Amino acid sequence: ASTIAEKYKVPMLAATASSSQVYDQNYKYLFGTFTPNDTLTTPLTNLVKAKAADVKKVAILARNDLFPLAIAQEMEKSAKANGLEVVYSEKYAINTLDHSATLSQIKSLAPQWIFVTGYTNDLLLIRKQMVDQQIKSGVVTMIAGPAYQEFIDSAGASAENISSASWWHPAEQYDGKDLFGSTANFVKLFKDKYKLEPDYAHASAAVCGALFQMAIEKAGSLDRDKVRDELAKMDVVTFWGPVKFGANGQINSLEPPVFQIQGGKPVVLFPDAIKQGEFKLGVN
Repeated sequence: ASTIAEKYKVPMLAATASSSQVYDQNYKYLFGTFTPNDTLTTPLTNLVKAKAADVKKVAILARNDLFPLAIAQEMEKSAKANGLEVVYSEKYAINTLDHSATLSQIKSLAPQWIFVTGYTNDLLLIRKQMVDQQIKSGVVTMIAGPAYQEFIDSAGASAENISSASWWHPAEQYDGKDLFGSTANFVKLFKDKYKLEPDYAHASAAVCGALFQMAIEKAGSLDRDKVRDELAKMDVVTFWGPVKFGANGQINSLEPPVFQIQGGKPVVLFPDAIKQGEFKLGVN
């Protein structure tokens, strides 16, 4: 789609493209609201290193799928860059139902940090089987399940102290200049209309529409080049967070939130500007 948009000089906002390779084509008309994948794993690693000095070993388990693998690869890089020993790094097949052998192996390695990627059903199943095997760890991180209320509700008490990161979370508190205004107002409007809580993909799609509106209004025209130029120089706080695009079109102003499930609710730990609580150790 971006190739066609570039050919016909149509401004395009990509709502769910995080890979840096998407933005290395020297396209002028492509913009994206997801930061690179390492902006999820690096703050997590920095936080754990700062708050949990006893964490020396990390085990990484990833669903064998594009996004979960990409996050796991960045996590391995972040861990090694921070002096952590990666004692386990493996993939599990899509639709895997029995993780017992894998979890048993991870347990035997006694990592202080267990990092798992996948989607909600994957991570709920893995979390249940961790509990069944009585696997305990100082830190357990799962991406992207805890970003969804469904995960928190279904996991119940076993979700406590699980950490995660995403490009956006309803728990954030931004006061934006877009048509939605605050994060809280966007969440309310979305829940009123769709009867469910928005996730980061919903929010990204919505902010893309809001950014187009602001760019068109500032351009005072539907002229493609004028709208493109307004997007290129956009520098505004929205319900999504601060929006400013780099020279390659990918957003470079956003600090994706790191959060942890505490008391059955997500608590934002990073960035400091919207921090709601302190990192807690211990997942039983």
